[in-house]
Amino acid sequence: MTIAMKKDKDTITERENEAKDMAEEKTDRIIKLLEEILKWVRLEGAQRAKDTLAGLLKTDTEKLVYENSDGHTSREIAQTVGTSHATVTNYWKKWARYGIVREASARGGTRYLKVFQLSDFGIEVPSVSSKAKMEQQESRESAQTKNEDAQPSS
Repeated sequence: MTIAMKKDKDTITERENEAKDMAEEKTDRIIKLLEEILKWVRLEGAQRAKDTLAGLLKTDTEKLVYENSDGHTSREIAQTVGTSHATVTNYWKKWARYGIVREASARGGTRYLKVFQLSDFGIEVPSVSSKAKMEQQESRESAQTKNEDAQPSS
């Protein structure tokens, strides 16, 4: 190999290394920009998810059904929450259209799994026992109102 050929080869190698360095710098800048964009997209997405969840899960029953949508059957959830199987399946179908639950095949039929944890968004989930207590209180108040309305006025 002649000196000129060796010098040309060294120059080519040097240029290749410079090109690699430039490409790595560019890649690093792109990654940093993408990470910054992702941060803002997540922030915006979290707010939209919270708004969607708050709009769709207004009642204690809805919150409890959603929170228990973690692989249980609709009948199990209905029994736990104190509602009907049809109510649970209707909620699931509605929520699937909004993307807050995802369908999961299981032996014996389709189930739905929640996509979000309500606690991650500061949405309080009542306990099942507090829901039952509230329903009992509402039932008593309703019965009391009916009794008062049924009594003749003096």
